[in-house]
Amino acid sequence: YIGSEACRACHQDRHDSFRHTGMGRSMSKVDLGREPPDASFDHPPSRRRYQVMRRDGKMWHRELLLTDGPEEVVLAEHPVTYVVGSGRH
Repeated sequence: YIGSEACRACHQDRHDSFRHTGMGRSMSKVDLGREPPDASFDHPPSRRRYQVMRRDGKMWHRELLLTDGPEEVVLAEHPVTYVVGSGRH
């Protein structure tokens, strides 16, 4: 991925036009103020919980193993840097 800025030097008119379309705005950095509330989704057949949450001024994606007790077993945890989708639909 080289980004749309790489096209600007040779195709300024198309670059400017494309940036005003939904597709042209389909990938952006996370803006915590525009994101939906924190949420989680449990998938009992795989014994997994998926969470998206705010912490330390960032958005985080977590995958946890569901246990029979109250303890959390974190399988993966990553900061979310980019949002994919224009938000138009």
